[in-house]
Amino acid sequence: DTEAGSTATVVIQADDLPTNVGGITMADGSFVDAWGGALTVLAADDIAVSLLRSSATVRITSSGGAITDADAGSGQDIDRGGSVALRAVTGIGSDADGLETTLGTLAAVTESGDIVLTNTGALIIGTVNGLSGVTITDANTNDTGNDNITIVANSPLTVNQLVIDNDGGNIVLTSQGNATTDDLTLDPDVTATGGHGNIT
Repeated sequence: DTEAGSTATVVIQADDLPTNVGGITMADGSFVDAWGGALTVLAADDIAVSLLRSSATVRITSSGGAITDADAGSGQDIDRGGSVALRAVTGIGSDADGLETTLGTLAAVTESGDIVLTNTGALIIGTVNGLSGVTITDANTNDTGNDNITIVANSPLTVNQLVIDNDGGNIVLTSQGNATTDDLTLDPDVTATGGHGNIT
């Protein structure tokens, strides 16, 4: 936890070189608060997030595992309205337990598994830390049709970069709210390939 108003960069890393193993598990109720500084979390294996806070850029990278919700509930996992880049191999959240956030801009990629996130407030799917859009790459061309993308914003959702599910699962993009400004705005393509996924 940095001091209020700090813009210092915070880096948390678990990577046992040269074997490249090691994960990060935050205990339920624990938090890391970078205030206005960039926050980077790096691990070779799974990263279980309790609460990460920054109004700047949050970068979470699991080079060999998943990014998951440590509390298995509806508590916030990433907040303070910053921009977030999520990179994983086996999923970001899941259909059973997605990430809960308060972000401004999101970019995310995983090779397999789901990408599931519910945001409080307006959300832009854009470019963060050199990563653009939301993508399940399915580099191994498994085409299981089981890996889904679900992004919910409890306010306007604006899609400024590509949303692609190459595993053929479902893509659900939702803007919830009762105000006339609670719109879903799509600029580029939203694509589900390799299976029989639906786009809603």
